[in-house]
Amino acid sequence: MQKRILYIINVDWFFISHRLPIAQKMQQEGYEVHVALKITDHYDLLNSLGFIVHDLNFSRNSINFISELNLLKSIYRLFKKVNPSICHLVTAKPLLYGGFVSKILKVPTVIAFSGLGHAFTSPKLYIKFIREIILKVYKFIFSRNKIAFIFQNSSDLAIIESLNILKQDNTHLIKGSGIDIKKFMYQPEKDCTPRVVTISRLLRQKGIIEFLKAAEHLLSEGVNAEFVVYGEIDTENPDTLIQSEVEYWSNIKGITFSGYTNTPNKVLENSHILVLPSYYGEGLPKTLIEGSACGRAIITTDHPGCRDAIIPNKTGLLVPVRDEVQLSKAIYFLLENSEVRKEMGKEGRKLAEREYDIKSVVIKHLEIYRSLV
Repeated sequence: MQKRILYIINVDWFFISHRLPIAQKMQQEGYEVHVALKITDHYDLLNSLGFIVHDLNFSRNSINFISELNLLKSIYRLFKKVNPSICHLVTAKPLLYGGFVSKILKVPTVIAFSGLGHAFTSPKLYIKFIREIILKVYKFIFSRNKIAFIFQNSSDLAIIESLNILKQDNTHLIKGSGIDIKKFMYQPEKDCTPRVVTISRLLRQKGIIEFLKAAEHLLSEGVNAEFVVYGEIDTENPDTLIQSEVEYWSNIKGITFSGYTNTPNKVLENSHILVLPSYYGEGLPKTLIEGSACGRAIITTDHPGCRDAIIPNKTGLLVPVRDEVQLSKAIYFLLENSEVRKEMGKEGRKLAEREYDIKSVVIKHLEIYRSLV
């Protein structure tokens, strides 16, 4: 019987941006690749690549008991239909529901933590209640054989390990999802008005407001720079900016919202500084490793995942979370010190070549799969 691998992930675009090369390598290894996710507009692409696509109705902010129970039933039926040799689960709900079903059916399983997410970072009372439930489910589904855990940063690994719910002998730290360093090539800065960019979903916890306030302050002081936001409103996340806020900040001269980009390499080629002032439950933000690969100095927060993506004061600068004052000072420093900025970019490229090459990330995943099957 042909070997089958089942990937379960919340949405198609995230699978394409973060797991596609791994799945393609599994095809080359002779596996029949199944992907179960919420389809937006990428079905044709996934189908054309030879994957067997299963549309699951994941809603990232739904806590309706009936709809969630139906989703769990759908995932159970999917496992029975596919009969996978191994499954790989990414993001919160796939991890919970897929992890529960894979334990019941004794399917070898890779649990990938791409950050601890909203459930572990939100201070809201009802989210804290949900977090306690999640931890109890984790304890149940993690107590089994034939399971491996992948973390993207050491802070998340330490937090989950401290809860005593992991099989300690099969945890792996893989820094990020990897990038094609031939696509994200080092590019010297262009001789033009400096462009400070952020590339992110428009979530408050991604530090968008802090970025905009820092930009507003620097522009009011006469700093010669352009500030550009690449990203879109995430209607399924309660933490998102709304259209009226985007319009308000867009009216400030020097601040531009350019929407979603599917060519971040081109965006970075035309930029001078990449900023991500996040306090979200990050894994290892892909935009930061893309920025390093393109030779751009980075400013990010002293926060799990973000701080793991740079070498502080060598490839970029760290600032405190939710501190637009320190953020504006860091941006101003790099704008005023172009040689420091350029040297950080060169060191960032070396870091990307050493640690973030997609080829090495794929090899590490294959080794984990083989240890389970």
